[in-house]
Amino acid sequence: MTVTTFKDALSDLVITGVTRQVDIIEIDAELADLPLQYVTLPSSDNSFFTFGRININPIRTCDLVVLVRPVALGTNTQNQIDLKTMADNVVTALEGAIADAVIDSFTLALDPRTIHGTDYLAVVATVTGRDK
Repeated sequence: MTVTTFKDALSDLVITGVTRQVDIIEIDAELADLPLQYVTLPSSDNSFFTFGRININPIRTCDLVVLVRPVALGTNTQNQIDLKTMADNVVTALEGAIADAVIDSFTLALDPRTIHGTDYLAVVATVTGRDK
């Protein structure tokens, strides 16, 4: 699995409720595009060495991010409901794609993300994978 194939597999993940998927956030996220999904560039860990062999199973890691809405919009109650619903949708999509995307594990955080000066409520899944 290459860095590109891992990122592409996560970028192509279909998440219920996501309005738009982008590879790169160019300027800003438009309200009409929210919830918006993107995947950060992966990092790679090739530190597994045994019996003089290298790169047996390089591990890839990247963040799958879904921007739900700007922090300044909505009530706290509605924001939390929408954030938790999207978190469930992300988990369901990731669990359904474990074999196809070569996913080993993921952690989930409901953290704000700042895009070009605007804070967004976001679901962030840090995903790791490798060839089996």
